[in-house]
Amino acid sequence: MSDVASPPLPHTATGNGQTPSSCGDGSICRVEVATQIDPLAWLAGRPEGELCFWADRDGREEIAAAGILTEVAGNTAPGAAVWMERIAAHLEAADEGVRFYGGTRFDPQAPAAPEWRTLGAYRFVVPRFEAVRRDGNTLLACNFRASERDGLAALLDDLQRPPATVAEREVQVRLRRDADEPHRAGWETLVRTALTAIDDPAD
Repeated sequence: MSDVASPPLPHTATGNGQTPSSCGDGSICRVEVATQIDPLAWLAGRPEGELCFWADRDGREEIAAAGILTEVAGNTAPGAAVWMERIAAHLEAADEGVRFYGGTRFDPQAPAAPEWRTLGAYRFVVPRFEAVRRDGNTLLACNFRASERDGLAALLDDLQRPPATVAEREVQVRLRRDADEPHRAGWETLVRTALTAIDDPAD
């Protein structure tokens, strides 16, 4: 999973613990609440149908996300410029900290692996809720549209609701599949081919 983001999340909050939102009509708004919750434990208790988790290799950042506010997706590969422009248009008017998470197939002409078939050629989403741990600070965040401001209190209650049945000590991660495709040698070959094409596009 990769992400396309506006500038880094702020670590400051207002007196009530929430970072204020100033987004305009139609854009993606965001409010953040300081917390001490473990992102993975929070994710394990979420009822939304679509969940995701990402962590960097250094252990400095973890992101758990639940639900979908908006998505940029397609079943054909029109070129990166097309979906990147659509994402950029969303982020230009969005609150600071809003991110798209997702990815695109490297070779849309090759048969898709089973776990990718429902994702099309590319798919990026802004989640409804996020739990973000970065450099020892943890935030809960809610992404919403300006038209939803009247219901923001209910959204924040939902965001901060503790898991009903999953205690942090009970959280277990089970890896369903671990496979590198292509393998490292094949990946290095693809990278060299791509770099050669970039350096000499006439070939």
